Amino acid sequence: MDIIESITVRKFILFLYLFITFYSNASAEEYKNDKYHYRITMPARWKEYPPEILDSLQKKYYYRYDACFSTKEGLFEPPYILLYSTPRGHITQYTFFENVDFYLNEHYYGTEDRQFEIKNFSQMVFDPLQNEYVIDTIKDAGFVYSRFSDDEEVGERKQIAAIFIGSEWITYIWGVSFADEFDRLLPTFKLVFESFEFEDYYTYYYTGERVNPDIPTQNFYSKAYRFGFSYPFGWKEISENYFKNNRRDLGGIYVDLDLDFPKIAIKIHFIDLTALTFLENAKYYIKEISGKNRFKRAEYMEISQIDLNNVEEAIIIDTIKKAVFRYDTRNISNEETIKEIMGVFMGCRTAVYIDCAATADEFDKFLPLFKIVFDSFGFNSDREYYYAGTWFNLRKLPSFKWLIALFVVLAFLVVLRLRDKPISQ
Repeated sequence: MDIIESITVRKFILFLYLFITFYSNASAEEYKNDKYHYRITMPARWKEYPPEILDSLQKKYYYRYDACFSTKEGLFEPPYILLYSTPRGHITQYTFFENVDFYLNEHYYGTEDRQFEIKNFSQMVFDPLQNEYVIDTIKDAGFVYSRFSDDEEVGERKQIAAIFIGSEWITYIWGVSFADEFDRLLPTFKLVFESFEFEDYYTYYYTGERVNPDIPTQNFYSKAYRFGFSYPFGWKEISENYFKNNRRDLGGIYVDLDLDFPKIAIKIHFIDLTALTFLENAKYYIKEISGKNRFKRAEYMEISQIDLNNVEEAIIIDTIKKAVFRYDTRNISNEETIKEIMGVFMGCRTAVYIDCAATADEFDKFLPLFKIVFDSFGFNSDREYYYAGTWFNLRKLPSFKWLIALFVVLAFLVVLRLRDKPISQ
C-alpha cells in the first residue's frame, strides 16, 4: 500500500511540474526586434515600457534602449529586464574570443583581471557571495553575474548581464532585481537569456580577413554619429569633453597624452550631403581641406593603394569609401615639421574629418597604422551616403559676394533706365 501511495505522489508531483512548465511556456510571449533582427521570450506578466519613455531617455543619455520590461510601474524599478543594441564595425574580422574579451573587459565591465569560465550559461552557479564571469561559446555570448548598490535608499541589487555577439551589432541584456528577490526571479531571467537568438543572417561568423593582421587593433565607435573604425592597441582615446573649450573636434586618439603628435583627431560636419552627387561633395571638401580648388588634380584610387614615397602632396578621391584625402607636409614651427593625411568620409547627413598626423621623421613608421584607421572606417548602413537629387541646397546658392555684385549691376541698370526716361510735364 505504501508503494502504491509513493508512486501516486510521484505521479502527482510529475504532473504538477509538467503543468507548471506548460503553463509558464504558454503564458510566455515572444519579443521580436525587427531593427536589430533578434527575438527573445518574455513572461506574459512582464509589460514593456511605452516607446515614448525610451525616447525621452534618448534625449537625456544620447542613446536609446531597444526595450525595457518590468512587473512594476516605475522606470528602472526592480525587477526589470533591459535590452540595448549597438552596431559595431568589423566584428567578423575577429575571433569570438577576441570580440567577447574586448567588449566585456575593455568597454563595459572593466574586468581585465577576472578569469572567465568557458561553459554554457545554464551551468552558471550564481553564488550569493561572489561574482561570476562566463563565456558561452554555444550562444556566442559573455555573461556576468554581480551584485551592486549605488543607492543606499534602494538597497542591494543583483543582476545578470549578457553581451550577445552578432555579425553586425552587439546586444546587451540586463536582468536586475533586489537581492532578496533574485533567487525567486532567477528562473525567469534564465528563460529570457536562454531564449535569445539573432536571425540566421545576423548570427556571428568569423571571416579572418583583417585590415592588417600583423597589427593588433581595437575599435572606436561613436554611438551618437553611428560610425566606427579600428585603431592600434596601446593608443589612448581622449573624450569629447577634453576638446570642448578650444576646438570643434569630436575627440582624439594619441600615443602619449602629453604629446601633440602622433595623433588621430576627429571632427564632425553636419549637412545634408544627399542633395549633391558624390563628386560635387568631393569638390567642396577638397577645397575645404586643402584651401584651394584642387579637384582637377585629384587622383582616383582606394586609400589602401596610396603610395606616398617621394611625394610632397597628394589629393585622393576614393569612390569606394565615399571619401576624399589630402596628404602634405607643413611646418608648424621653426623647429618642427609634420606630415599628415586628412580624410573626409561622407555619410548621408554627416561628414567626418579624420586627421592623422606625425612628425616628419616618424611619419613612415606610423603610416601603416594610419592606413588601418582609414581602411576600417565605416558608417552604419542607415547613415551611408546616397544621392537623393534634392534640388535645394545652400551650397548651390550663389555666395554672398556674388549676390552683392548682382545687386550693384541691377541698381546700375535701374539708374540708367531712370536717366533715359523723359520727365513728364
